[in-house]
Amino acid sequence: MAVTIDDVHVQTFYGNLIHLSQQKDHRLTGAYRYKDLRAEAANFDRLAKVGMTEYTDNHGDSPVNDAPFSRRKLTPKNYEWGDIVDRKNIVRMLMDPTSDLVMAGAAAVNRQKDQMLIDASTGNAVAVSGGSDTNVALPAGQTIPAGGTGLTFDKIREAKKKLDDIDAPTEDRFAVIGSHQLNTDLLAIPEATSSDYNPVHTLLEGRVAHWMGFKWILSNQLALATADRSCLFFQKGALGLGLNEDFYHYVAPLPRQRNAYQVYVEVIGDATRIEDELMVEVVCLES
Repeated sequence: MAVTIDDVHVQTFYGNLIHLSQQKDHRLTGAYRYKDLRAEAANFDRLAKVGMTEYTDNHGDSPVNDAPFSRRKLTPKNYEWGDIVDRKNIVRMLMDPTSDLVMAGAAAVNRQKDQMLIDASTGNAVAVSGGSDTNVALPAGQTIPAGGTGLTFDKIREAKKKLDDIDAPTEDRFAVIGSHQLNTDLLAIPEATSSDYNPVHTLLEGRVAHWMGFKWILSNQLALATADRSCLFFQKGALGLGLNEDFYHYVAPLPRQRNAYQVYVEVIGDATRIEDELMVEVVCLES
């Protein structure tokens, strides 16, 4: 309930609510496979690499090889946010805050979608085989430990090498890092900022857009364990997001509460790690 709304009752007329600093956009847009969900559960179906065999006979039988199919499961979860605004408060504020509340809810939806993907990156995925579910952890070999250092050029090269070693597609590679890694570590690496190595004038914008084959994304939602931040280096095929409801919202009067306005926002979905080898966790010390 909007118990703090008295704080914005009219003292002097300002005109519009000011949204305090927050992430409003869906930062990981385009960094995953998407599935439109219309069921209690759904799967991303996978096909592993197949190989050829030599033959030397004439008029022989064609081979029948069992293709290595597998599945990763999505189980939608419900996330919601809502508030109630009394009609008398709208009059006292000289403006209607309900649209701003919907905007705040939309920002919360975008952050929640990012959080689902971030959690799925290093959390357990669910494999489906023979009608049974099995939790699959991110293999230890996909994690580059902190080693008492932040984000270094050596760690970035190692993450890139892990992707190159499995012939991961070179397009649609992403690096998700925190503010500390961007401002303290990355912008201090000469290879990232010097025009001798990077033709993009990084220091002019104070950020890195594309470098070392990765599109760089800033997120302050990455997991932090004591002083170790889990950064993510991956190719788009590593992650999948499925949504039953992307951004359901409504603003409606509640007759039983003196026609106070209910603002409600909901997102229903789940994310999973589709291919473990396409995800590299780079742990960075923040100090």
